[in-house]
Amino acid sequence: ATGIDRPVEHRTIGKLDLEQVILSTPGTGLYYAAGTRDGDLVVRVECAPDAAPHQVCAQVAERIGAAYGVPARVEPVDRAVVMAAMDRMLKPGSLRLEDLAEVERA
Repeated sequence: ATGIDRPVEHRTIGKLDLEQVILSTPGTGLYYAAGTRDGDLVVRVECAPDAAPHQVCAQVAERIGAAYGVPARVEPVDRAVVMAAMDRMLKPGSLRLEDLAEVERA
């Protein structure tokens, strides 16, 4: 799972710090991808099987806002999509939003 090391609303958010905020949120799974789209922070996060995905995503967005003062669009992603994306990658540790989108389009 990777975060971003590029500006979001004129701030740089370190991927390790972002990972800590995301994956320490109750109900998240093991994987996430984050990036920017049109200057906005977008996060796709795996949710635990017994968690309510939209509730978990709302909590992740709230925690990101509290930690960095920026809004985030957070959406659930299925582990099967993550695994398929990682199977296509040369460096699985650098999962990107684009990798997930390619699998979902296929």
